[in-house]
Amino acid sequence: VGDFTPRDLSNTSWAWARLALVDDDLFEAIAKAVQGCVRGANQQDLSNTAWAFARAELQRAPVLHAIASEALRIQEAVDARSMALIAWALAKCDVTTAPLMAGIAEASLQLLPEARPQALANTAWAFATSATRHGPLFEVISRASLALMPQFGWQELGNTAWAFAELLVRDAPLMEAISAAAQDTVERFVDSGSATEEVDRGSYAVAWAQGILSYAEAARELVALHASGGRGDRLAFGLV
Repeated sequence: VGDFTPRDLSNTSWAWARLALVDDDLFEAIAKAVQGCVRGANQQDLSNTAWAFARAELQRAPVLHAIASEALRIQEAVDARSMALIAWALAKCDVTTAPLMAGIAEASLQLLPEARPQALANTAWAFATSATRHGPLFEVISRASLALMPQFGWQELGNTAWAFAELLVRDAPLMEAISAAAQDTVERFVDSGSATEEVDRGSYAVAWAQGILSYAEAARELVALHASGGRGDRLAFGLV
């Protein structure tokens, strides 16, 4: 891989991770090569490579730090999705640093108002997973999420609710909107009999967050409704 371009390195790492194929020697070589040519990478190269290392569960702090630093250097050419994916990868691999997360937070303040649900949820999850509380950032996430709540799927609902609860960020309008969206979605799944494992996990995450943030009654209603359809994460029944 010594003569690979940033795009070649990105595509190779992405493909191997996508197929759940992890070759330590290959990824080590890719990591070293990326660090040597990171200045030539664009946002897609950076975010896809970061995703690949996180998906492969490889804690390669030097390459992930180099990717995040480059994304911050060229942040005017990086969109919300890519920045969120890089933050997610750092947190997933447990290699966050205070300076990098502070830089990502400041950049995200400008990016997230135009973000889609997945980027909002990924950013919230990354900061909560790394135990990094940033008030202004979560205010932006809340406002943008409220505007897009009808577009949130179960993963976004669960991850966003979990992140706010994990950091004890109390935002009544957001939690009420998430609770209402979760309730409506569960009702549709129960009525159609098409609930899935993703719905199970999402229900539990939302119910857990409701319990942590003092919405106990809403948590009981959500779990009970989900269980009425014959499904429910076994851990969730302890919340009823």
